[in-house]
Amino acid sequence: MTNQKSLNREQYQDSSQYDIRTEILKFGSHPLSPWQWLAKQYDFSSAKTILELGCGNGLFWQVAASLLTPQQTVVATDFSAGMLAASQTNLKNIPQAKQFSYQVEDAEQLSFSENHFEVVLAHLLMHLLSSPLQALHEIKRMLTPGGFAGITVFPNDFMQSIFILANELLPQSHYKSAAEKCSVNVLERELTKLFSRIEKLEYVNHLKITESVKVVQFIRSTSMAKQHNLTEDYIECLTNKADQLISSLGALVTSFKLTLFIVTK
Repeated sequence: MTNQKSLNREQYQDSSQYDIRTEILKFGSHPLSPWQWLAKQYDFSSAKTILELGCGNGLFWQVAASLLTPQQTVVATDFSAGMLAASQTNLKNIPQAKQFSYQVEDAEQLSFSENHFEVVLAHLLMHLLSSPLQALHEIKRMLTPGGFAGITVFPNDFMQSIFILANELLPQSHYKSAAEKCSVNVLERELTKLFSRIEKLEYVNHLKITESVKVVQFIRSTSMAKQHNLTEDYIECLTNKADQLISSLGALVTSFKLTLFIVTK
C-alpha cells in the first residue's frame, strides 16, 4: 500500500484527527490563525479559477472566501473523499458556496489540462505525498503563464518540544515528523529550478500548552500512533511526563510554524 493510500485509509479518512491537531492552536499567542495569516499573503484579484490541492476540512476558505469576487471559481480537491465531505459541510453556508466545486484528485497525477488555473494552492500537503517533486511539476503544469502557487510546509522545528518529548519515550525507533519528511531546504531548491520567481515567508505562533491531555491528543492524532503502535503504557508515560513538565515550568512551550513559498510561473 502506498503512503498516500495508507494515509487516506487511516489518518485522513475523515477530518477528525486533523481537527484534534488544530485544537492545540488555542494555546497560541499569534493574533491570527495560520489560515487567516495565509489569506493575508495572497492577491487573487487577477485569477479566474483557483485550484486547491489538499483542501482538507476547508478551514482556509472559511476565512479567505471573502477575498473572492463573484466571477471567480475555486476547485477544491483532496485525495480523501472524507476530507472533501468535511470541506463541503464547513463551506456550504458561506455566501460564496456556489463558487466552489469539489473532486477527488491525486496531486501527483492531476486530471486537469495544462495552463488551466491562474492560482494553485497546496497547504501542508507535500509531506503526505510519495513524490513531492512530481507534485511540484504538476503544479507548474496546471498554472497559466504568470500564474502563482502558494505552497506551505513545516520547518524543521515545527512543534519540536512535543515531538522531542514523544520520541524520548519510544523504546528504540524514531518518529519522523512532517518537517523531516519534506524539508524546507529541499523544497526551496526544487522550486528554484522550476519557477521564475520565489517569495519565502514564515508564520510563527508560540504556544504555551497548559493541559497535558492536549499534548497526548495531539500525538495520538498523528501518524505516529499507527506507525509505532503506541500502547496504553506509552500513553500513560507520555501523560505523566507532560504533567511533570507543565507542573514545573507552568506550560509546555513549543511553536507552530509554517513556511510559505509563493512561486510564479
